Amino acid sequence: MYYTFKSRVRYSECGRDGRLSLADMINYFQDCSVFQSEYVGQGVEKLEEEGKIWVLSSWKLEIDQVPVLGDEIEIGTFAVGFRGFYGFRNFFMKDADGNYLVKVYSIWTFLDMKTGHPTKVGQEDVEAYGVEPELSMKDKSRKIPAPEPDVRVEKKDPVEVCSYHLDTNQHMNNGRYVEIASAYLPENFRTGSMHVSYKKAALMGDMLYPVVYCMKDRYQIALRSREGEDYCVCEFCSSWL
Repeated sequence: MYYTFKSRVRYSECGRDGRLSLADMINYFQDCSVFQSEYVGQGVEKLEEEGKIWVLSSWKLEIDQVPVLGDEIEIGTFAVGFRGFYGFRNFFMKDADGNYLVKVYSIWTFLDMKTGHPTKVGQEDVEAYGVEPELSMKDKSRKIPAPEPDVRVEKKDPVEVCSYHLDTNQHMNNGRYVEIASAYLPENFRTGSMHVSYKKAALMGDMLYPVVYCMKDRYQIALRSREGEDYCVCEFCSSWL
């Protein structure tokens, strides 16, 4: 089942270049999945009653063009498969003429809130969302590659997780990781693809220690604990659109 909604790029969603920020792009996709879940009867309250939660494990964005202030856009999503405790979902963003601006492949994990362990996706969930064919994307890789040898590494000042970073699950919101990580990109860097892998949920009061790996045409930013455990790893690959 496809779910879409239309919007217009707001001033508050743009960076200094007048283009939709990466964090707000993520927010559009995140909102779209929530809207669909509410529409099919598998929303936040229903899952809370069942003691279940969908947690985003990773997503990869292929960005052909970033919309700018005032652009009319359409955001959509649909499930492309379920296996065990995993769910697989595509997202897209189109312009007013129906051309793809962004395509996304994402992996989600279904968790039992009481135990914190993965739990099998029920037939009710599969039937509610349905399964559609995957979008055609250029890069099928599902994992972020290791940094290149002899890469330049920069360690940044730690960032404390505050109340405004949190979502209703009391975890750091998915878009906030991207917001923090993308701030370390060079000012003239244009992102053509972005891959985000979530390893551990950051909670109120946690300290994130950013480590930036600077490569020729890409940057990897790991947000880590003091002990070096990854909360999230973001990779940004360049494009000059």
